[in-house]
Amino acid sequence: EPFDAKLRPPHVKVAGAGGVPLEAQAWPESVDDAIAMIEQQSEPRSMVLLLEELEAAPSPFAEMLEPFLPLNDMTAHVYVSNQGASALKNHTDVTEILVLQLLGRKEWLYCREREEVVLPWLPAAAKSALSAKTSMCKTYEADEMALESLECSRVITAPGDVFHLPRRTIHSARAVAGEMSVHLTLGMKSCGIDGSGQGQRRELADTLASLRLASVTVVEAIGRWRRRR
Repeated sequence: EPFDAKLRPPHVKVAGAGGVPLEAQAWPESVDDAIAMIEQQSEPRSMVLLLEELEAAPSPFAEMLEPFLPLNDMTAHVYVSNQGASALKNHTDVTEILVLQLLGRKEWLYCREREEVVLPWLPAAAKSALSAKTSMCKTYEADEMALESLECSRVITAPGDVFHLPRRTIHSARAVAGEMSVHLTLGMKSCGIDGSGQGQRRELADTLASLRLASVTVVEAIGRWRRRR
């Protein structure tokens, strides 16, 4: 197992209710302990596997990620949550995020600031504290999520679903009640302002298409593993 003896940062993150990180003493000691922790249903638990921190991505993810290896300019994270659990709080990332649902279902909340109409004869408005914050890797509290400047939506993903979360999008994911859920994210550097934006948007579209095709292999492999257990 690639994660044997590596169930600690920087290879893994473990969270409890609401995406709050667990204290070190509550972390699993082995892969079998980690599986048991996720399969129990009395407490919400999540694990995040940081594939880019390993010397080599494990199967079946290695086969799916082959077009993107080595993961030099990209992150690849696997999120495993038991029913109703969230691995992270509401947060933003500094990369474009591509999401692939592999097992079970996840309910996603995603929010963007409403675009204000700018009149050329009026002075530019000062950047809001929230707008300045969304360009960074940050978490967001309930009072910030309640701001009227945010426009939020929800979507539920099922195995094989793929979608794109643009940088500066506040988001979180929760395993649908009654199901264990697994999804993978790829973090790609954001489109720049040097004229390469259009090319990078095409790259995002091509990557989404590749993930959709590759997901069949991973979904089937996870299904076989589940049946064996």
